[in-house]
Amino acid sequence: MIFNPCLVHRWYLRSDIEDRWWSDYEL
Repeated sequence: MIFNPCLVHRWYLRSDIEDRWWSDYEL
């Protein structure tokens, strides 16, 4: 399993709190 921020971002897009955290993590 490959851990991709871009791919995970879509998964966590459902969560508003996580989305904010990933927003900074995503480039």
